[in-house]
Amino acid sequence: MDKLTALERKVEELRQKMYQASLKNPESTEVLKISQTLDETLNQFEQIKIQVKKLD
Repeated sequence: MDKLTALERKVEELRQKMYQASLKNPESTEVLKISQTLDETLNQFEQIKIQVKKLD
């Protein structure tokens, strides 16, 4: 499994986790932490996509 695929899976897992946490308490620190992790993961994903595109 390449890095892009792994990050795509992680993004989807984090989205689901954040959604479930927000159903329990949308203002919890857990939702904030998951959101921050999701943002970092999405940034990593985009950076790798840019690198791959440069190689083409």
